[in-house]
Amino acid sequence: MTHGLMAALMKMECYQYLICFALFASFNCTFQFTYNYDPSISGTYPPRDLRCPKECNCTYVAKGGSKYRNDVYCSHLTLKNIPSKNTVPTDVAFYFLNDNQIQSLKNNSFNIFSVLDFLDLQYNQLKSKDIERDAFRGLRKLTYLAINDNYQLSELQAAWFVDLVSLEHLHLQRCGINILESDVFKPCKHLNKVNLANNNILSFPTGIFQNMSSLVYLYIGNNRIIKLQNQAFVRSNRIQVIDVSNNGLTTINENVGLQNLSQLQRLNVAYNRFSCDCNLVWFRNWINKTNVTLDKFVHMQCYRKHGKSEKLLDFDPDTLQCSKLIKVLRITIPSVSAGVVIVIIGSLLYYYRYDLR
Repeated sequence: MTHGLMAALMKMECYQYLICFALFASFNCTFQFTYNYDPSISGTYPPRDLRCPKECNCTYVAKGGSKYRNDVYCSHLTLKNIPSKNTVPTDVAFYFLNDNQIQSLKNNSFNIFSVLDFLDLQYNQLKSKDIERDAFRGLRKLTYLAINDNYQLSELQAAWFVDLVSLEHLHLQRCGINILESDVFKPCKHLNKVNLANNNILSFPTGIFQNMSSLVYLYIGNNRIIKLQNQAFVRSNRIQVIDVSNNGLTTINENVGLQNLSQLQRLNVAYNRFSCDCNLVWFRNWINKTNVTLDKFVHMQCYRKHGKSEKLLDFDPDTLQCSKLIKVLRITIPSVSAGVVIVIIGSLLYYYRYDLR
């Protein structure tokens, strides 16, 4: 009797699978009742044990070939906290928590999700002081992290990134960031794209973008940066795009090292307040020689001492006397002339002192 019942149940289960496959073929149906069972992943539950936060939507998606992945969608739910780890499949690959009201992340918030590849936390209410140091521990296979549009993040802590050794894409725009700890990206050897645009960054820690051998895209526009550091991109030779538009730059000098970025293709320095003086001569001459595309070049301007602006491409360095020899002569000649005049006048006064009396 028991054997017959089990056989009947298995037969019914087979029919369910066949029906779902038919629906998938006809209507692009997604599996919403099962999870990828992988005994090699600690805590993974077999397909019959359904795991999904009750507020969320969980799907089992073909990844290619015979591989599948679990996606968990918890977007637009006004959540104030992330769902309990015990309710989420441990082999989740894509985890969407965007557009909620999440304010904090505790230590080890995601540590059991050992194959998590994509984590979306954008458009929440996260604050730096409420993200604990080990919040992102265990995410050693994470390649995509979006925390953008959390307007009170303010500080970027190095401890958050210790385990993010596979991270490739990092989105931190519009977060109110004004402080970045030194070596914050050091563990992230595979970072390909970093977006720190639209923050309140005044300056970066020394060497923060050095030795990033995988970095290709860097967006740091719409901040308050007044200077690019010397040798800012040493041994980051794969960089192709740099956007530092809409900041407070007055010049870019030779020591920054743009000329050493052999793969640089696009540069955006529009909407900065460059000074039309000798400090800008190198950059202006480099523009004439480089093959790099200058985005929004019509909005590249420099300003004279009296405040009048002109297009950077119209700025002619030859109108300035900027060579070191000329600078020396401009200082020396007036000084020597004044000295000679003083000596002559002094000599005449001394020679005719009695007559003058």
